[in-house]
Amino acid sequence: MRGKSGVDNSLEEIRLLKGWTQYRLVVEIERVAKQLNIPVAQRASLKVQVSRWENGGSVSPKYRQILRHIYQLRDDDLGFATDSLEVKSITRLTPIPFHANWGEAFDLAAEEWNLDLERRSFLAGIGYAATASTSPALQWLLGQPEAIVRSEGGLTVGIAHIESIKEITKTFRKLDNRFGGGHARASIVRSLANDVAPLVKDGRYGPETGAALLSAAAEAMQLAGWMSYDAGAHGVGQRYMTQALRLALAADDSALGAEILAGLSHQASYLRDSSTAVDLARASQQTARRRGLDALVAEAAVMEAHGHACGGDEAACARALSIAEVTLDKADRSADPQWIGYFDEAYLSAKFGHCFKELGQAKTAQRFAKRSLSPSE
Repeated sequence: MRGKSGVDNSLEEIRLLKGWTQYRLVVEIERVAKQLNIPVAQRASLKVQVSRWENGGSVSPKYRQILRHIYQLRDDDLGFATDSLEVKSITRLTPIPFHANWGEAFDLAAEEWNLDLERRSFLAGIGYAATASTSPALQWLLGQPEAIVRSEGGLTVGIAHIESIKEITKTFRKLDNRFGGGHARASIVRSLANDVAPLVKDGRYGPETGAALLSAAAEAMQLAGWMSYDAGAHGVGQRYMTQALRLALAADDSALGAEILAGLSHQASYLRDSSTAVDLARASQQTARRRGLDALVAEAAVMEAHGHACGGDEAACARALSIAEVTLDKADRSADPQWIGYFDEAYLSAKFGHCFKELGQAKTAQRFAKRSLSPSE
C-alpha cells in the first residue's frame, strides 16, 4: 500500500488494518507514552507527526519504541528504515519547512536533535551544499513572522524559563570561545532536546512570551550550528543554523537572523564557496540595515569582503572592507544584542587580516593580525 507521497508505507497500512483513524492512533500514543514514562508532543503536534510518518518521514527512536508497544511488532514489520536510510530521508529529502507553520518546523528540528544524540551516523550522513543555505536565505528575506502561541500546555512558560535558556546558551558560548566547538557540542544539543523542546512543545504561552521563547531557542540552535561547524561537521552545522533561521523568522527576531546569515557566510568562505558567501553576507547586511544595527551591518560587510577575497576579487573586497570599517566606527553599541559583543575593533582587524591573506598580501595581512592582538596600536 502506498501513502499520499507515493512511497511504500507500512505504518499507514497497519493503522488502516486495525480500523483506526489517525486521531485514534494519537490517543494510543499518548496512552502508551504515559505507561512508558516517555514525554511526547502535544496532541496537535502528534497529529502532524503521524501524517509525516505515514508519508515517508522518519520516526525518532522514542516514537519507534511507542509504536512497537502499540502494534506489538518489530521494526522490520513496521517498515522502519535502516539508520543510513533514515539519515538520508531527513537530511536530503526533508527541506527545512519555511512554508509550513512554525510548529512543524520546530518538531522537525527537535526530532533531529534526538537523532544527533542517539545516532553517530547522523553526523556522517550530512554534507554541505550551497543551496541548503541560499534557499533558506531567500525564504528568510521573503517570509513573514507568525503568532507563537500554545494554549493547552501543562506548564505556563514565563520570563524565568526564557532567561534560563539564554543563560545556558551564554555559558556554552563561553565554553565554545575558550575550548572550541567540539568540547561542548553534544552538551548544547542535549540541552536543546531535554530542556528547550519540552518548553516549546508542551508549554503554555501567549504571542509575546512565545516569540521570546522561540527566539531563545533559535539562539541556542545557532550556537549548536556554529559549534558543529567549528568541530568540522559542516553539513550538521549548516542544518542547525538554517533551522535556527527558520525559527528566528517565526519569532520576528531580525537581528538574530542577520547574525545567522553572517555565520552561514563565514562557513561558505571557509569552504571556499565564494559566491555563496557573498550572497549570504549581502542578505545579512540587508537585514541588519532594516533593523538599524550598525555593528551587524559592519559584521555582514566584512563577511562579504571575505567572500570576495576567497574569489580573488580585490576591488570588491576593498569596497566591502571600507563599508565595514566606516560603519563600525559610527555604530552606537548601546542597543546591541549581548551575543554580538565579541564584534569589536580587534575582531574586525582579524577579519581584515584573513581577507588580505586570501588575496596573497602577506605583509598587510600580518599587520592587521598584529593589530587584532593590540587594537590600540
